Amino acid sequence: MKTAYGAKGDGTTDDTAALQQALDDLGQTDKGKGSVLYLPAGTYRITKQLRLYKVRNVAIIGESPESVTLRWGGTNQGVMLLFENVAYSRLSRLTFDGAGKAGKGLWIRWGGYATGEHFPTTFDISDNVFKDLEVGIQGGEDPNVAGHQDTAAEVAIMRCKFLRHSYAGIVLQDWNTVDWWIRSSLFEDNNYGVAGLIGVFHVTNSVFRRSTEADVYAQNNSFIGLRNNYSTASKRFYSTHGPTGDGLNAILQGNTILDTTDVPVSLKNAGPVTLLDNIIRSSAGVTTPAVVMGAGSPGNLIAIGNNFTVSNPIDIDRDYNRFYSQDNKVVNRNTINVEVPKLPDTPERSTAPVIEVTQKTGAAIQTAVKKASSIYAGQRSVVHLPAGDYSTNTTITIPAESDVRIVGDMGYLCFKGCSRIVWNSSGSGPVLRVKGPSKALIQDIDILGNRSADGIVVEGVDQQQGHILLDQTITNMLTTTGTAMTVDGLDYTVINGINHRFFGILKGVTVIGGALTADGESTTARVNLFGGSSGAFKEGPSFHVDNGGRLMIQDSWYENGSNRSPMLHLTGSGTITLDNMKQQFYGSAAGSSPTIIVDEFSGKVTLGNIHFMGGTVSIQGNNTNTNFLLFGSALRAQDNIVASFSNSSTAGRIVTLNNNVGPNSGTGSVRHMSNTGTINAEWMRSMLSQLRQDKLADPKESIPSDVTDLILLRVGVENVTNGITVKR
Repeated sequence: MKTAYGAKGDGTTDDTAALQQALDDLGQTDKGKGSVLYLPAGTYRITKQLRLYKVRNVAIIGESPESVTLRWGGTNQGVMLLFENVAYSRLSRLTFDGAGKAGKGLWIRWGGYATGEHFPTTFDISDNVFKDLEVGIQGGEDPNVAGHQDTAAEVAIMRCKFLRHSYAGIVLQDWNTVDWWIRSSLFEDNNYGVAGLIGVFHVTNSVFRRSTEADVYAQNNSFIGLRNNYSTASKRFYSTHGPTGDGLNAILQGNTILDTTDVPVSLKNAGPVTLLDNIIRSSAGVTTPAVVMGAGSPGNLIAIGNNFTVSNPIDIDRDYNRFYSQDNKVVNRNTINVEVPKLPDTPERSTAPVIEVTQKTGAAIQTAVKKASSIYAGQRSVVHLPAGDYSTNTTITIPAESDVRIVGDMGYLCFKGCSRIVWNSSGSGPVLRVKGPSKALIQDIDILGNRSADGIVVEGVDQQQGHILLDQTITNMLTTTGTAMTVDGLDYTVINGINHRFFGILKGVTVIGGALTADGESTTARVNLFGGSSGAFKEGPSFHVDNGGRLMIQDSWYENGSNRSPMLHLTGSGTITLDNMKQQFYGSAAGSSPTIIVDEFSGKVTLGNIHFMGGTVSIQGNNTNTNFLLFGSALRAQDNIVASFSNSSTAGRIVTLNNNVGPNSGTGSVRHMSNTGTINAEWMRSMLSQLRQDKLADPKESIPSDVTDLILLRVGVENVTNGITVKR
């Protein structure tokens, strides 16, 4: 900003024109411009709206939010930064100071189909501060106001702070403003922390203080996950629009809610809603219920393992609404003294050696990786790939025990301005091989396989305490036999994915247990996908486990293609939990096969808080080791496809608990689905154990040199046979 565009950043000079020129140039790589805009330390005063328009795969990065500020000096209610028809992009390490006058800090929107390219999807909004605004971040606009679908989807908001907003820290305004994953963020002294007027969002591991209306407000949303958040001295923690009999699937899990000034959890629609392992300490002297469900029929509420401090903690009209309660406790409020969680700091700037790759070849990358892994071993050196296509006909290999960081300018899926490794052979590859144990980082890279090669193969990584993190990793455009991700033969290493997008043609995510796991021994290997979107576009299945493999997926959007490919088709053995999801078809999908098939399966299948659109669940076989639980979900029609549940199994334990069904026609109504099967507390605890025990691992300060700690950050894999393969 300062060297190329002459911005002063002195807090007095009007830097609007310089910033706007930089945004106009950003991403125009065919004209010799860059895809990354860097703002060094300074206070950049702006007096008019800044606009980034019709561009993708770009990044705006500040030195740090403590040293870089955009300060509003314009008229009241102005917009500081507008992303319009922008996609696959980043905004990081800035402070937006509205000075008590600006309306919006960041507004992400779409001009509609008439404006053409760049549907606004896939954003990394991290390590920013938004303060003294009406709204910190807004997604889309009310379609009745905009006159068209005006949206923003797949938005990862991480380690941000939202301070003193007169309306809301974050607000969602369009029905397709979906898949907002809000993590590890601070909301302090706002009217609303997050206001979901329309759309889908999830909030995890965040801190709320003193919200004057509610930490989280939901109005027209289909499913919501609120997990492991901390709230103190707000009016309410969670409040919904109503009263109404409309459904809004929601799970509140592991939240700590302290000393609200009104009802902590106010439910005014039918749900279904699950409360799992929350701590709700009412304010001193308060005796009124902590949870009130004032919805119209047919409401469904499930409460398990929660701690309250009032004698009558849950108020629900049981004449018209169903309520399942288990393992809840009323304790003395003086015994609840919860330590405030420490939110993660903004990552520090790296001072490690940087090796620039100046030739656009795979051989040049391999040479740099070899140098980083030998000469600079132990220094976390960076192999930097400036934007461009790096052609290779041989596999690029990261050797075992390497701590190299391969970093591009932009990743995800891209057309131009990215750092892409392009396979130019007819061979099967893979394009990139990582040998374990590994401490490598692969960041902002796009991998193209020429529809013949596998994308990334990771091997030799199964060690005790081993960990692989997939952050904003995307697979797409696989060949017709491809699998988005296969995890094969692990007994120890844990794979966690956040903000993922795993799309396959034939198969999505497959997890096959190792030899010890298959034999039933106590092992630690598992795959957990926390927040994301996924789907398959032919026969599927999209998620699969076998040989005792363990897979859990939370807070995820699932969309089938033009055929009714199954989300699950389980015939082997393992443990799988799908919790808080929406499953629907892309358009009027053909075919009549079930979307969930459990047939002679040995193990546990737990489906909770799922919004099925035209989804058919079918349980089959006579395996006594089949354990199946469907709870707190809604089965609804989509187009001409009726959602349904059927059970022809003659053995095992098959339970449905507090689900809704319908409407299955234009004039139908939502109704309670019948509860079936035999349930007891011990079995219920067993079926929920994966959901309750598998958490996103905290970063480890020190890991033994012979243990894997591999990270893939904003990596795109496309036009490959198989996306990502992890094997023993």
